[in-house]
Amino acid sequence: MEKINLFIVADNALVANGLKHYLNQKFSNINVFNFYDSRSCLKHINKETQVVILDHVIHGKSGIDTLRSIKTINPDTEVIMHTSGEDVVNFLNGYYKGDTGFLVQKAN
Repeated sequence: MEKINLFIVADNALVANGLKHYLNQKFSNINVFNFYDSRSCLKHINKETQVVILDHVIHGKSGIDTLRSIKTINPDTEVIMHTSGEDVVNFLNGYYKGDTGFLVQKAN
């Protein structure tokens, strides 16, 4: 069975590495790649990238622009937006721009 290529794009290394570790422990059929900024993600994304978990705000910039670029490169890539906020407007904004889902990280 072919492995799924999954990108995690988050400027918080602790969150990105923790999520990568969790996914690698739970699933044997994925290749997980971490990127800590949008630019490096967009350099590597291609037609074989199936899933991207994308931070809603990366280094103070909107992840929506990155979402648009991902969908331009590969419209079939599933994008799940990730945020530590609970802003419904941002969820709807991403959804109508083409993301697949929305993950909310509860702040402690």
